[in-house]
Amino acid sequence: MARFNSIQDCAQTASDIQNACNFSGILHTFVEVFTYMKNDLGMSRDEVNTHPITIVFLDKLNSLAEIQNLGCERVTNALDEVDKLCQ
Repeated sequence: MARFNSIQDCAQTASDIQNACNFSGILHTFVEVFTYMKNDLGMSRDEVNTHPITIVFLDKLNSLAEIQNLGCERVTNALDEVDKLCQ
């Protein structure tokens, strides 16, 4: 199941899901990314919980649930960080 080989792969996946609309598919992918970041990259729970990639995934899920907080600076910053990681 080596779907991800780097944090950049995770960031690209987080970026790619921004146009997705399948809640369960996004959630499943988020679990895979979260698990990779924690287990394979050795990030702590707190590091993964607050990582820009996590924030981007959660923002997308919030959007699909129609509870998104538009204009949230933390989300905007996370999107920018994910874009930087993709490059």
